[in-house]
Amino acid sequence: MNNIKFLIVLSSMLAGLSSCIKDRNYIEQAVDRIYRLDGIEVYGQPVEGLGPNDVAIQPLYTYSSDFDAVSRQYYAEVDTALMFSGNLIITNKNYYLRNWNLIDLRFVSVEVIALVNFDDKHPAGSSLNDFFSLSYWYKHSLYTIPVSDIEYGLVMLGDFFPSSEGFCSLPGLVLTFNGNESLDIPPIEVRITDAWGREFSSVINC
Repeated sequence: MNNIKFLIVLSSMLAGLSSCIKDRNYIEQAVDRIYRLDGIEVYGQPVEGLGPNDVAIQPLYTYSSDFDAVSRQYYAEVDTALMFSGNLIITNKNYYLRNWNLIDLRFVSVEVIALVNFDDKHPAGSSLNDFFSLSYWYKHSLYTIPVSDIEYGLVMLGDFFPSSEGFCSLPGLVLTFNGNESLDIPPIEVRITDAWGREFSSVINC
């Protein structure tokens, strides 16, 4: 009888502990800040985390409380509270949440332009969109879209890790070259148009 009571108490304790651990590791977190995209810089290797067929698009940004408020209001219909169920970081038995920030991208189009003759069908100045895909993170999930498919509504908000220097501390967006493996990424210009009618561009000689 005592053994049965012990097992019941132990089961109850383990259930409570499991619930506690779950609550500590997964918690609803509201977005801290929403940044405004103000430009781009394009980099190839040796940026950490890039593969041989990758090109990093580093967002240049600013922050203002006015833009943050307008952005939150705009996205209210899509994600009312801009909440994320994320992992709690555990260090030295202290529990804390890393600030969750976003950047408001609102891409209308992305163009990858050849700066030299790529092949017989793609001379200098022509579009190479069909050879590239764009990857970005939102709510800690990775999304990849063929550049030729990008239109307004597909690339809106992105996870963001700002640095003190005014640019993203990690590659915020990555272009991947999906051409023939025997071909190197050619020198390209990346042009991005956003919902405000602004165009950002940057050149990379891979």
